[in-house]
Amino acid sequence: IMNGDESAAIAAQGMLAGDGTGLSNVGSAGSLNFSISEKSAVAGDVLEKEKINVVITFNNNHSNTVKLPGTASLANGDIVSVKFNDANLGSTKSCEIAASGSDVVSIDGSSTIRIDSPFAAMDLVYLGVINSSGSFAIL
Repeated sequence: IMNGDESAAIAAQGMLAGDGTGLSNVGSAGSLNFSISEKSAVAGDVLEKEKINVVITFNNNHSNTVKLPGTASLANGDIVSVKFNDANLGSTKSCEIAASGSDVVSIDGSSTIRIDSPFAAMDLVYLGVINSSGSFAIL
């Protein structure tokens, strides 16, 4: 989570209901530990699983893209969290989430999704390969 002037960031934690058996990144007392990873939509950075991906760099147009991690590196249930840190998304900018490299993906039935909302945030959960494509669901 970033402070107001973006000069510092802290890792976020969430608490589990239940014992958390089989989950990764589980800290003491059942807390989930996800670190911050800053990303650039100008460079087309690849998002990371089990991190809070904060997209902080955008072109001043609608040609911004970030990419999903390669499906070969994912297991069913892996979560990709992303936060778009820009007040002008939708008015002067947008950002697309797309597949990495030659991967074929489906995000709630679409091959890409376009983000047009200021400060949008979402979690994408990997469902595995369905109908020959790596499938993600938006939570």
